[in-house]
Formats: sequence, C-alpha cells, structure tokens
Amino acid sequence: MLKIKIFGLIILFALLDSCKTEPSVDRSGSFIGGSSNSNGYKGELWSNEKAWEWYKHQSWLVGANFTPSTAVNQIEFWQEDTYDPETIDKELAFAEKIGFNIMRVYLHYLVWARNPDKLKQRMENFLGIAEKREMKIMFVLFDDCWGDNPDLGKQPEPVPGKHNSGWAQCPGGSLVDDQSLFPVLKAYTQDILSHFGNDERVLIWDLYNEPGNFDILER
Repeated sequence: MLKIKIFGLIILFALLDSCKTEPSVDRSGSFIGGSSNSNGYKGELWSNEKAWEWYKHQSWLVGANFTPSTAVNQIEFWQEDTYDPETIDKELAFAEKIGFNIMRVYLHYLVWARNPDKLKQRMENFLGIAEKREMKIMFVLFDDCWGDNPDLGKQPEPVPGKHNSGWAQCPGGSLVDDQSLFPVLKAYTQDILSHFGNDERVLIWDLYNEPGNFDILER
C-alpha cells in the first residue's frame, strides 16, 4: 500500500478460500446473491447450498491486496492525474508470474463524487489490464482503517518505516455517521454495483472492510 519498490503488492493473504463473491453473508448465515433487479445488482438471498455450489466452480484463489507502487492510497490510485496503467500492467504481470489469480482493490467515494463516469472508465481500463493478466478482482467499496479526513488532490508522502502511513478511510471515521452524506454514499454504491455487478471480471465484492476500526492509528 506504500510507495515501495515491491511493486505495491502487500500480501495479506495467500489463500482466499474463505471468501465468497456474488454471495455474501448476512447475520443469519444466508448468502446474498441471485438474479438482478432493475438497478442491475443482486438482491435476493442465496441458500447456503446455492452459494457452495457456486464456490465449487471457482478455481483455487491466491492473491493479495493491490495498490500500484506509484500510489500511497486508493485515492491516488484512482484519481485522474495519478492513475497509472503502465505501472499497474507491469506489477500485475509480476503477480501473474508468481501464480496469483485474484487481487483485492480498494475504491474511494471521493473519486467517484468528483466524476463518476471518469472513475468507471478507469475501472474499465483496470479490469481490462487484469483480464489480460488472467487476474480476477475483489473491489472494496468502504474501509474504516488508518487515515481519517480523506480529501482529493495531492496525497501525503509515505512515511518510511510506517505501515500504511498514507492510507485513507472511506468515507472516514468522522463522516461515517453523518446522515447528510448518506445519499451520496448510497448513490456511489448503487452506481458502482449497477455498472459492474454482472461483470465477470469482478469475482468478489467486499462492501466494507473492518467497519468501526477507526482507532487503528492509536494502537
């Protein structure tokens, strides 16, 4: 996640065998998936049996979190001025060479809010690169880890020796309970899922990474 020379692959997991994609788990243990509604994304509950049947048809998943080495966080990854397809292609080629077949990739609502269509165009470009490298993608919509008060524009320089020193929460611990922002976050979620919900290049949706984990910088 830092601007480091190990091509931006921070390996947090070697095997994603516990991850289910189109189906996700609700509190009752049922899986969410199924046929598309009018917005284009899935909404009906899958049975456990249907989810496992889907899972049995997946290849053995091996991957990592991915941010290109030219980006300190997901905002810099996706902003128009700093989106770097050449580095992405080079580094996904490295990942392909060592046998990875999936990457978890974070998004940020601020980049979407600036220009939704342009972000989706860059996501399409990214998915084309990943497909060329035979790589499936797990997109993450929200994240409560590390830096609060995210903003667009120039991102912080990495702090040597400090893990994830420039990473940005989405939407941010100070904003997550702000109900005036809820319509924007809802529109962001619906727009991304409507556009990419049936895209076979996206294997898994991670809707919210570590919700409530705002105080990680104090540990």
